[in-house]
Amino acid sequence: MGDSGKKQELTSRQKEILSLLRKGLTNSEICFALNISANTVKVHLANIYRILEVTNRTEAVSTDLTSSMDSEGREEVTLTICQGDDFLDSPLPHALYLSIVQALQGCGVFQIKVTQPDDGDRQGDYRINVSTMQGDNQTLFIALHKKEGDTLLWSNLPKVCNSEDISLLTEQISIQLLRQMVLAAAESFEENPSVAPQWWYASCFAISKMENREKNEFDRCARVQHSLLENERHGDFIAGVLAIAYHVAATEKWVDEKECIDNLGIVINETMRKNPSSVYSLYSIALFNMLLGNHKEALNYFELMMHANSPLRAICRRQVSQLYTLTGQGDKARQQIEEYDRCIPAAMYQPFHFVEKAFHHFTLGEYGECQKVAEQLLICHPEIIYPRLLSIACNYRDRNFDQYRKQCRILFEYHPHFSKDDLKHFINCFSPAHRGKISECLKNLFE
Repeated sequence: MGDSGKKQELTSRQKEILSLLRKGLTNSEICFALNISANTVKVHLANIYRILEVTNRTEAVSTDLTSSMDSEGREEVTLTICQGDDFLDSPLPHALYLSIVQALQGCGVFQIKVTQPDDGDRQGDYRINVSTMQGDNQTLFIALHKKEGDTLLWSNLPKVCNSEDISLLTEQISIQLLRQMVLAAAESFEENPSVAPQWWYASCFAISKMENREKNEFDRCARVQHSLLENERHGDFIAGVLAIAYHVAATEKWVDEKECIDNLGIVINETMRKNPSSVYSLYSIALFNMLLGNHKEALNYFELMMHANSPLRAICRRQVSQLYTLTGQGDKARQQIEEYDRCIPAAMYQPFHFVEKAFHHFTLGEYGECQKVAEQLLICHPEIIYPRLLSIACNYRDRNFDQYRKQCRILFEYHPHFSKDDLKHFINCFSPAHRGKISECLKNLFE
């Protein structure tokens, strides 16, 4: 006889639907993504709730499926949130806490489980401890830990003075939590490339390397991401990381731009077919359109992302500011840069985050500010092309010809094969109204 006490497990289709629930998809979006009827979705959801012993989708997405394994290891990234008290006397910190949890759910990559401090649960890839400060009903204590050795990754004590603070604090805190988890995962993968779930750890490694413009890691990162797509788990997230890698490689001229477009196009089409409403699918096709030079289409997709309840909308503001500049919407570009500065703490800035600022300063005729930002970038990454070109243009504009010639020489030392076609590509990063100005500053570059 069978074991009547054994708990029934989810089928492959039920796991797929639960995964889409965790990504924040509605019933209608699940119908579209899986090409099944609305009634079929309802039946599957009812069975999922019964098997998981829950009553609604919120409880379902927070359920810990410790048995959810495939032949290559764990499928999900587990995040345990340990709520230190019931916040009864602290409504504003409690509202902030709930808003942060919702934002993390909007990431679509974490299996979130909420626990109490006395249940002894230390399982999961990450753990977040939250509580209010004793005697202070306006301050939330939040600390992020990594599972290995219970390492503290980050902590903060945000004070919530009124309900208007919650939206901004949620963006600031959720993006920092996500950022610290990505960096920790990248470090874990570097130490142990077999760490599971690999789709998460390998992808975070690729994000970290591409952010730091590590050219020697591009081939490895692209190869691993392509291999991860073969398993079709979290394909939208993996495709998003591939889009980042190819966008960086094309921008920095590591590989031929057409090669990047061809390789990425196949991935994007498949991702949009399977999960068109995912924030990662939108991010991928936005970057893809930037590679194609379809600035208005890219802007449309980024603007859709900015309405999502996800930390990614804060990151998108950087690209959105660039696209507003390209499409001649300077006021909107400045607004996005200012909002980006409000949401992204200075400690999180990577050097290349300043590229859009430098472009924007140049289009406004603020050449001293443009030069200053470009120099900040070049101190850390002297090989990056665009800030070097902006520095050359600013020195020409200011008639500082000794520095102009020096910067030209350094450009060709790092990029001896830099061509007129490459220069044309750079000039096309400006709106038509500003291309004449930048062209005039760089007209003697090859003499």
